[in-house]
Amino acid sequence: MVLTLELRATQDGVIWPRRPLVSSKGLLSCVRNLPHSSFDKRPTRFRDVTFNPSGEILAATDEKGRVFVFFARCIDVQSQKLISTLRGHRHPARCASFQQSGKLALTASQDAVILWDTKDWSRYRVLNAGPGVEEVEVLPYSLPRRRGDAEAAAGRTASRSRPVRATGAHATENVGRPVASIEDSRKGRRPPASRGKAAFRHPNPLARPTALLTPQEREVNHKRLTGSLKCNGVYPKKYRVLVWRFLLRLPKNEEAFRSLVAKGKHPAFVGLKTQYPLQNDRIFRRLHRVLSAITYWCPAFGEVSYLPAVVYPFIKIFRENDLAAFEASISVMLHWCGSFLVSLPYPPVFVLSALEKELERRDAQLYDHFLQYGVTPEAFAWSLLKTIFTEVLSEDEWLCLWDHLLTYPDTPELLFVAVLAYLAYFRTALLAASDRFSIEQFFHQQNAINVQKFVQLLMNLREKLDLSKFSLTQDSTEASNSGEGRAPYWPLPRGQYPAFANYPRFVVDFQISVRAELEHKQKLLDQVEEESGRLKAKHEEWLKEKKLVLEAEEKRRKEAIAAEKERMLHLKTLDYETRKRRLEHLSHMETSAHETLEETSKMLQTEYQRLEGTLAMQKERMEFEISSRKQEEDLQRIEFETQKRVVGIHKQREMEERLSRLRTEFETRVKQQELQDLLKFESWRREDEEQKLEAKMQLQRQEELALLTQEKRVRQELENQLLDQQLAKDKELLDLESVRNARRQEQQEHD
Repeated sequence: MVLTLELRATQDGVIWPRRPLVSSKGLLSCVRNLPHSSFDKRPTRFRDVTFNPSGEILAATDEKGRVFVFFARCIDVQSQKLISTLRGHRHPARCASFQQSGKLALTASQDAVILWDTKDWSRYRVLNAGPGVEEVEVLPYSLPRRRGDAEAAAGRTASRSRPVRATGAHATENVGRPVASIEDSRKGRRPPASRGKAAFRHPNPLARPTALLTPQEREVNHKRLTGSLKCNGVYPKKYRVLVWRFLLRLPKNEEAFRSLVAKGKHPAFVGLKTQYPLQNDRIFRRLHRVLSAITYWCPAFGEVSYLPAVVYPFIKIFRENDLAAFEASISVMLHWCGSFLVSLPYPPVFVLSALEKELERRDAQLYDHFLQYGVTPEAFAWSLLKTIFTEVLSEDEWLCLWDHLLTYPDTPELLFVAVLAYLAYFRTALLAASDRFSIEQFFHQQNAINVQKFVQLLMNLREKLDLSKFSLTQDSTEASNSGEGRAPYWPLPRGQYPAFANYPRFVVDFQISVRAELEHKQKLLDQVEEESGRLKAKHEEWLKEKKLVLEAEEKRRKEAIAAEKERMLHLKTLDYETRKRRLEHLSHMETSAHETLEETSKMLQTEYQRLEGTLAMQKERMEFEISSRKQEEDLQRIEFETQKRVVGIHKQREMEERLSRLRTEFETRVKQQELQDLLKFESWRREDEEQKLEAKMQLQRQEELALLTQEKRVRQELENQLLDQQLAKDKELLDLESVRNARRQEQQEHD
C-alpha cells in the first residue's frame, strides 16, 4: 500500500490521520514537502532521510536547512506525529545520521555540522568542520583524538593533512573527496592518540598515470585486479572507471584531442539526431563531439554505421570526460575490433569465416540448423560483434563482460570467442526457433542470461580454442595495408595518436568522393530552391501591386469606364507578357539544369568506365549488399510496426494511470468527507460534555447553598440554646447571690 500525503513545516502534524491498512508487503508512505510560506511558491525538496538504530524515529532534511523528526511506527496512531522542526542551518542540510545509542542526532550542511539532543531536540553542539562538507555519518569505531571530545573529520584525501581545531571537535582538512564523520566520546575507552599527528590515507596506485608506473608496478596491479575479478566476478562500480583507465593504459593526450575537437562536427554525422534521438541533449552533444573526433582521426570510421553503438557505452561510463571516452573507444576499436575494417564496406569476411568453421566443428547440429533456415554469419556473429554486445546485454551484464575482456588484453580474440560462448549458452533456444526471422531477431534483443555462467563458459572456451585462427596472418595484413608494415596501435602512445590504416583506402576514398558529390548536388538544389523563392517573392509583390491597381481603378470606374477598359486590357497584356517571360525563364532554367545533369552524367560515365574493372570484381558483393539492405528494410518495417504496438500499449497505460488518478482523487475526497464528519461528531460530543459539566456544576452550587442555609440554621439554634443556658445560669447566679446576701444580712443582724 502506498500512501501519499502533503507535509507542512509546522510544529505539530499527523502523518496518518487514521489507522492505515498494512498489506503483506508492508506500508510505503510518500511524503511531499509544501512551500514554507505564501511568498515561496516552489515546494522545498528533501535532501536526506535516516532512521535511528531502533527504527522508531525518522529524520528528514530539506533545502531550506530545516530538519523534520517523526515517529516511524505505522500502527500506533498516537505516536505518528511530527516531534519537532529543528532550525539551525542556513544552507540545505545534505545528510543526517543518528548515534548508535540514539541519544544524539547529527546533521550537516555547507555552513555547519550540528549535534542535536534527542531528549528535547535542542542544539547540543555546533562542530566547526569548515566549508565543503558533503557527507556526515556516526562511526561505530574510535578515531585518534583526545579523551572526552567529539571528533569530526572533513576535507580531502591525500598524504598530507592539516589539523583544524574546533569547539569540542577536531577536524582534518585534506585534498581529495570531502568526507565528514562524528563519534560519541562517551562510549568505551579509546586507544591513546599521538599529538601533532593526523591520520592520512595511502595514495591509490591506480590513481597515478599509467605512463608513470614501472612495468613491475603495472604487472603487480594487473595481478591484483585479476585476482579481485576472479573472486568477485566484476569490478566495483565505484572504481570501475579507474580500473578501466589503468587496463586500457590511456595516455591522456589532451593537446591532440583538442586539435581534433577543434575541427568541429564531421559531415558524416549530419543526420545523427534522426538515427539516435537521445533525450539527454548533453549526452548527445558529447557523443557527436567524440564521433567527429574519431572520424577526423581516421576517415574510415565515418563510413561504418555501427560506430555510435560502440562509442555510446564509453560516453556513459566516462561521465564528463570526453578525452577518456575518446581514448577508450579508439583503444577498443584498434585492439579488439581492429580487423572489422579489413573488408570495408562489408563485414570482416575472414573473422566470420573462422567463426562459421569453428561453429561447424564444435556444434554441427546448430550449424546445420542455421543452414536450414538460411541464417548467415552476418546474422548470428556480425550482429553481436559490430555492437560489441550492447544490443543483447543489459548495462550491468555488458560491464561484467568487458571487465573480463579488458583484464586480458593480450588475447583480444576473446571478443570473437564470446560469440561462440553466446551461441553455446543459448543453444537450446536457438534450436527451438522454427523460422529465420525468429533466429535473426534473437540476436537483436536482450535475453535472460546469467552473466557469470556466460563468462565462465567464455573462459572455458578460451582454454580449448586456438585463438590464432581468428587473427589475420602477416601476409594478408600486409596485402590489406598495400605493402606497408602494420605499427602497434595499442597501447596508445603519449603525445600523438597513431595513424590507423588497416582498411581498404580506395573504398573509403571512393565513398568520401561520392558523399562530396552528393553534397555538391545538394548545394545546387539549394540554389535552385533559393532562386525559386526569389521568383515567388517577386510574384507575390507583383500580385500586391496588381491589387492596389485594381483598387485604384475601382475608385475611378464611375468617372472613366472607357479608360478603365483600356487599362484592364493593358493589365491583361502585361499579365500575359509577365507569364510568358516567367515561363521562358523557367524553361531556360530547366534547360540549364538538364545541361548540367548531362555534363555530370558524362563525367560519371567517364568515371564509371575507369572503374569498370573494379566494379565488375565487386558486382557479387554489391548484390549481397542489396539483399542485406532489403532484409534491413524488412526489419525496419517490422520495428516500425512493433513501435506502433508499443505506442498503443503506452496509450493504454496512460489511460489506466488517468483512471487510477481519478480513483485516487475520489477516495481522497471520500476520506476528507469522513474526516469532516468525524470532526463534526467530535464537536457535538464536546458540546454535550460541556452541557453535562455545566448542569453538574449548577447542581453542586445548589447543594452548597442548601448546606450553607442548614449550617446557618443549626448555628442559630446553637446560639439560642447557648443564650438560654446563659440566661438560666445568670438567673441561678442571681438567686444564689440574693440568698447569700440574705444570709450575710441575717448574720450581721445576729451579731
